[in-house]
This record gives sequence, C-alpha cells and structure tokens, in this order.
Amino acid sequence: MTIKYVKADQMDLANLVKILMYGSSGSGKTWGAAMASLDPARVLIAITETQGLLQVRQANPQATVVHLRNLGEWGELVKDLHKPCKGCRTETTVGDTLVHKLGPGCPKCKGSGYAGRSLYDTIVVDGITDLQRFVKTAVEGDKKRPSGNNKLRMGVLAMDDWQVVANYMQRLLIAFRDLPYHVVVTAISEEIINQDQGEIKARPFLQGNATRSTIGQFFNVICHLQSRRAQEGESDVELVREAVFAAPGNDILCKANPALKARESVEVGRWIEQIINYTPQAQTVASETEEG
Repeated sequence: MTIKYVKADQMDLANLVKILMYGSSGSGKTWGAAMASLDPARVLIAITETQGLLQVRQANPQATVVHLRNLGEWGELVKDLHKPCKGCRTETTVGDTLVHKLGPGCPKCKGSGYAGRSLYDTIVVDGITDLQRFVKTAVEGDKKRPSGNNKLRMGVLAMDDWQVVANYMQRLLIAFRDLPYHVVVTAISEEIINQDQGEIKARPFLQGNATRSTIGQFFNVICHLQSRRAQEGESDVELVREAVFAAPGNDILCKANPALKARESVEVGRWIEQIINYTPQAQTVASETEEG
C-alpha cells in the first residue's frame, strides 16, 4: 500500500460534509433535510416513519425515497451505496488471479468510483432516534441470548445489552460517516426550557450514555432547530425556523463551521454549497464588503 499525500485544497469534498440536525417534533427536520441539495433530484432520503413521507413529497417531489422498516434493510442500503461504478472498473491479472480495480473515474459517477454517485450526491437519514429503536429491537429479539434473562423478556435491557446497542450504533454511525456522499442525519431533541430565564438546554434524544456522549464525533456540522415568532416586517409567516450552529456555553450541542453564521435559515442545500466552496480568502472579502 502506498500512502497518498494531497494538498488540503485539492481534496474531494464530495464525501466530507456530514451534518447532524436535531429538533423537537414539528421543528422542520424532515422538511429541511428533504432539500439537502441544490439539485433536488440528487437527494436520496432513507426514512423510518411513514408520517414523514407526506412532508418529503411536499418539500421535494423529485427526491428518491426508501422507507426502511428494520435494521437489515438499513444494512442493505449501506451496501448498495458502496457499490462500485462498473464504468470505472478495469480488470488486470496478478499471477493467476483476475483482479478488478477502479480506474481514474468516469463522468457518469463524477470520478468517485461509486455507482450511486451517478444518481445522488446527498444521503438523508431520517432519523437516527428511530434507527436506535431498530437496534434495540434487534438486540431484544436476539435468539442467542439466554432465555432466563427476565429483564430482556420484559423489554428492559441489562447493562451488557446496552453495550451491544452502543457497539451497533457506533458501527452504523461509522458507516454513515464513511459513505462517499454528503450525509444529513436527523434526530429528535431532548430539551429543557427555563421559561423564566428564557434559556434552553438541548441534546439529540438518544438512549445510552455511550451513544449520547460520542454522537458529536461522527459529524463535522451539528445544529439545533428552533422556532421563534417573526419580528415585524421580517417574514410573512408567524413562526421563523432557524438552525443554531453556535451557542454560548455547553447548553446546546452544536458544531459550527466558518462558512455558516451562528444562526441560519433552514436551507440545507445552501449550507452544503457554502461549506464546500468556503475559502478563508472568500470569507475575508465578504467581511470587508459588509463593513464597507
């Protein structure tokens, strides 16, 4: 194996933008994620709950949708998205063995070497909270587990079972992170609101300390979706939905990106374009223009 050295500004950004967006029910997660590309037809949405299908159809009727109902179907999807592009494949002989290798790439798959890239540039996982439920169900139904485990029969996982769930989740998150596409993952939020002080504490709602504490490391952009009343003259709608990428303290789990402001309107396709086109020079010019 030969180590490949490449300048940072020459890296392929097609699979580098991994976004986690979370919020309460009705905050606009599914609607926003459905428009995760400026080319609406190049979005593939893997959805777990049927009630989200209507929102997807209304937000982006050109998107491709796959409704996944169990952990096995999620595994099939990940395999499909890793299939190599046949137009890039070359055959060579090493000794007596016929070896398939990926060539330099073709226009069909945009030089990525992956068949799915001819169809999609963004994969949406809606959402990880339900996906964890699939994992938990799979662990509960594992026939290899001791039949005498009463807690398991009652649907309450023991400590060692939660470790199995955490390991499953870590493998799934790594699989999503390593997909050769932009990836947008949604999650329900767990929120504590202090009405008197106007403060909010928010985290993605996930079970198990291991998964909750490590979720952030699998994404390079994390935002919390919030709604507020529109100010006079600001909008034609009563409520304005915003994504929070940066917040003081540690009350809200978020991960900022220099291409985005601390608060942005929920336009996921635009976020991705701004991130992959960001350069420090461009940001400096934009700042000077605003000041002037």
